[in-house]
Amino acid sequence: MAESENVLATAQRRGSHWAAMSKERFIERQKQVREAAVRLTAEADVWLRMLEDRNLTSHAYDEGLACRIYRGIVQKYAPRLGAMAATIQNLSWE
Repeated sequence: MAESENVLATAQRRGSHWAAMSKERFIERQKQVREAAVRLTAEADVWLRMLEDRNLTSHAYDEGLACRIYRGIVQKYAPRLGAMAATIQNLSWE
């Protein structure tokens, strides 16, 4: 089963708002997020890894995996999310 199918199946079991989405729509949404990340930042690999790690945290029962994701949050993701938040706050909508 592909990663998208695993995530969708989990959402359906939990009754998430994603559960109402068709499999095709869910996969399309993931593609859109990935494409936006590539367009919005030169560090697309980090943003895509963040998305992947976020999906893994739902199933992180392995201490080594949890520690790796935690280090990624502290060292890579938090600074980039802060910078993105600052960029968004400074946007002007004309």
